Amino acid sequence: MAANDRAAAAPLFSRSRWTPVQVLKLLLAASLIVPALIFAAAATYDRSRVLHEADHRVEQTTRLLDEHAAKVFETLDLVMTQVLLRIEGRDWESIYQDRELFEEMNSIRSALPQVDGIFLVGPTGRTWMTSRVFPAPAGTDFSDRDYFVAHHDRDAGTFISKTYLGKISKHPIFNVSRRRSGPGGEFDGVVGISVSLGYFENFYATLARDIDHAAALTRADGALLVRYPESDNRLLRWPDAAPIMQAIADQPSEGRFEVTSRFDGIPRLVRYKRLDSYPLYVSYGISKAGVLSEWKDDLVVFGAFAGLASIGLSLLTLVALARTRQAERAFAGLRETADSLRREQEFSGRLIRSSREGIFAIDREMRITVSNPALEHITGLGEEKLIGRPVLEVFSFEGGALAEGLRRTIQGQEGAVREVSYSVPDTGRKGYLDAHYSPLRSSGGEVIGGIAFVIETTEQRRAAEALRQSQKMEAVGQLTGGIAHDFNNLLTVILGNLDRLQSRLGQSEARAVAAIRRAAERGEALTKHMLAFARRQPLRPEPFDLNQKLQEIAAFLRQSLPPNIEVKLELNPGLSPVEVDPEQLEVAVINLATNARDAMPNGGVLTLGTWIASRGAAGTDGGAAERRSVALTVSDTGAGIPAELRERVFDPFFTTKEVGKGTGLGLSRVYGFARQSGGSVELESEIGKGTAITLLLPVFGEPAGQSRPTLVAGDAGPDLQLLNARILLVEDEAEVADVIIDMLQGLGCAVTWVRGAAECRALPHGGTELDAAITDIFMPGETGGVALAKELRQRRAGMPVVLITGSGQAALEALADGFQVVQKPFTRAALGAALHEALGRAQERRRAAGDAG
Repeated sequence: MAANDRAAAAPLFSRSRWTPVQVLKLLLAASLIVPALIFAAAATYDRSRVLHEADHRVEQTTRLLDEHAAKVFETLDLVMTQVLLRIEGRDWESIYQDRELFEEMNSIRSALPQVDGIFLVGPTGRTWMTSRVFPAPAGTDFSDRDYFVAHHDRDAGTFISKTYLGKISKHPIFNVSRRRSGPGGEFDGVVGISVSLGYFENFYATLARDIDHAAALTRADGALLVRYPESDNRLLRWPDAAPIMQAIADQPSEGRFEVTSRFDGIPRLVRYKRLDSYPLYVSYGISKAGVLSEWKDDLVVFGAFAGLASIGLSLLTLVALARTRQAERAFAGLRETADSLRREQEFSGRLIRSSREGIFAIDREMRITVSNPALEHITGLGEEKLIGRPVLEVFSFEGGALAEGLRRTIQGQEGAVREVSYSVPDTGRKGYLDAHYSPLRSSGGEVIGGIAFVIETTEQRRAAEALRQSQKMEAVGQLTGGIAHDFNNLLTVILGNLDRLQSRLGQSEARAVAAIRRAAERGEALTKHMLAFARRQPLRPEPFDLNQKLQEIAAFLRQSLPPNIEVKLELNPGLSPVEVDPEQLEVAVINLATNARDAMPNGGVLTLGTWIASRGAAGTDGGAAERRSVALTVSDTGAGIPAELRERVFDPFFTTKEVGKGTGLGLSRVYGFARQSGGSVELESEIGKGTAITLLLPVFGEPAGQSRPTLVAGDAGPDLQLLNARILLVEDEAEVADVIIDMLQGLGCAVTWVRGAAECRALPHGGTELDAAITDIFMPGETGGVALAKELRQRRAGMPVVLITGSGQAALEALADGFQVVQKPFTRAALGAALHEALGRAQERRRAAGDAG
């Protein structure tokens, strides 16, 4: 059996296709080829893996740069918004002198490492404020900067400039700026932040420590703002043919490419990404040679141990472990960067909490998610009653513009509204506010809510309304004063000729003349009212005890008013003396009491009160007493004044009384008296509860609102005889001159009449033989009455000159120059008194000069 078995086996072996040599050769070949194939496959796979991991690492780091830059520019936008709100409505001179604003800006600059400086540039390019030095250097001009040109022509939004060498800091920077617009939308300067290139370069340097890398921040137009490693030429702009610009043209949002750097000649794997809200790109690249050096190291390992699968697998495991450790180091850097971002977010939170403007954020359901103390102050609600509630439940906005704007915000739109009326139902607070709102986006660009900045403008609105009222009253006052001046000229002619007629007519005609005189005297009283409103009446201020004066007035009112009106006094015993015209004050209080009587036909309480105003307060007229004042309040319990009429009550000839029961000049005269005395007026009224009008009067010894000299009244003085006095009369209106000549001749004077300065100069011997001169202040020609009076006084040293005028303001100015002044219309007695006084003073001066000689 054994032999047979061997015989059967032999053919089988001889028919095999493999010989031992062939098997050995095959094994040899296999030992060479299989490891080589495994090595080649592993090398190819590992190269692909290393490049893929490097690309992923570049992508993650690029996204990190995107988030970092977005947070930086959002913080800068927030700072600029705060500064814009801080200076809103202010003129540049007050901004230039605001040290508190400088310290706030300097504090922000110190707290934010990316900020090299904050500056405010006016509409001409001048720097009005900088966070580096106070006050700002006056000679620095930024009108040549690209951001200034961009904002000057249009509202460029948040504009990011090219890089510069700072004119003040001398550091390499680029600027982020916003336009400041005036009330009409006109260009009114720039708020800007200088961003330190070193801040970005230092940050970019920390991104990777184990491999050569480069990072950059580039404007969409190709201007290179920041690059790490720093290039020799920081002021670089990428040409359109540059690989990054071509890549952006093909894929504007984000992308990747390989490039050999034009700065250092290193080939790199690069990724870029556009910031969601800004025309900027971040880019990051690592050295391709550095990446492949890791792969080459792997090849050495594979070649040494390719024949041993187990060892190869172990090495692959070690390589994987090495890769994991490298990833851990990379992600440790990412965590450090995330901590930095968190700290910046915490600072943003502190900035929101410390802001003087109300700030709140809303989610897509318009529920409040963030609030700050300023908003809590506006609403009167604590944070626990704000967070989580719908904003339109907390606020009620009139007109719907702001509510609709907030709805558009969560749809991705931004905007602003001004002077929106609001109320808070929970606390009853109400007023006006300005608001600016913008959408909030996630890092992926999705709108997740909105943020609003609100400023309470209630007081500013009241001040603006008061200013408009003041301007209106000033314009009406000037017109009224001009009318009163011309009317006084007419009354001078009328009353003067009535004096002539009255002495020549019989009894019946005399009664008619007397009726005409009464009508003219009413016209004279009317012009005094008009001059009082226009603040052109001459006042005789003197110090006196206001409380004592009011006690006297109250005694008179108790006798004059109906018995169903109770007159009360609420006097502060600690008042300082006031310095005003006591007669005009009495007229003002009686006018106010008369109005109060008419407002209380069924009786009520009239209260005269005094109190100390420790500081100036804006009045109805928009003025402000900036010194110590005493307040006098006249209040009633009458019907009150409707809101739509309160702004008009001080207008001349405005009255709500029936025809014939009021001229509409009572309150306007009160207004003019208070303003001319250096004080102001305030009005408060509520329908059904009454009205209170407060006069703020200057304290004796404080600076007055204006000089208030005295003059001869139109009806003052005895009917003096000035026998043989030779008088020069300068008057351009013949009818007025005729009346004055008659008066002077009645006083025993010889009169020489000329129509103006030219005829006066043409008199023989220059008129030096005359004893005195009378000239109207307002005359046609280049030389007015005051200038002519000075010329006459110089021509004949000490020559007495009396000026006549129908304008109270002109009288005040002439008195300030030391002349005797008579106000039209005047009587012969008043004119005689003024001449007598002027001649007497001239005689005393001549006597004193003779004694001295």
